[in-house]
Amino acid sequence: MTTKTRVFNNALRLLGQPPCSSPDDTSNWVQRVANAYPDVLQAWMEDHSWNFAMTVQQLAVVTPTLPGWTYSFNKPARCRRIIKVTSSSDRSANPIAYDDRQGKILSNSETTYLWFVDGSYEDHEGSWSQKFANALSALLADDVYPITDESDSTRSRIDAAVRRRVRDAKAWDATSKREWPIPAGRYERARVAGIRTPRAGRYG
Repeated sequence: MTTKTRVFNNALRLLGQPPCSSPDDTSNWVQRVANAYPDVLQAWMEDHSWNFAMTVQQLAVVTPTLPGWTYSFNKPARCRRIIKVTSSSDRSANPIAYDDRQGKILSNSETTYLWFVDGSYEDHEGSWSQKFANALSALLADDVYPITDESDSTRSRIDAAVRRRVRDAKAWDATSKREWPIPAGRYERARVAGIRTPRAGRYG
C-alpha cells in the first residue's frame, strides 16, 4: 500500500539521497521534498481526469446569479479538475452547458451535478495506484533538484523518470475507466418483456 514515506523515499532515490524514516525527518533533502509536496501533489491531481479520484456532487443554488446564466452554484473547494457538469446523477448523462467563474459553477439547469477530481484523495495515499505514486515521486524530485546543464546525470535520470512515469500513470488510470453502459432501446426492452412490436413482425 502506498504511504507518504514510500513516496518520499522513491523521490530521494532519484535524487541520489539516503532514505528517510518518515516525512518529518529534519535532513536537508527530506525537508526540500516536504516543502514541495503540497503544491506538486495538487498540480499532479489537476493534471488529469483521474478515474480513481472522481466524485459527483449535486450543487445547491446560491444567489446572486451572474449575468448570462439562470442558476449559480458554489464550486466545491476540493474540486481539482472538472470532468463534466450534468442535470442528472446518471453516469451516462450527457454534459450540459456551464461556466466556471469567480468560484461559481453557472448553468441553466436548476438541478446541476458536478463530476470532478476530488482533492480529498490527496490525503488518502492508500487509494492511489503505485504508478500514480511513482510519478508523484519523480515530479517531486524534478521540482526540488537544481536546474543544471544537460551533462548532469542526476538531472537526466530524473527527466527520464518523469516522462516515463507520468505516461505510465495515465495509461494505468485509463484501464480502470468506469463503464457507463448504453441504455437498452425500445425494441430490446420490448423483446425482453415479451411484447410484440412492429419490428418483431407478424409472428414475432
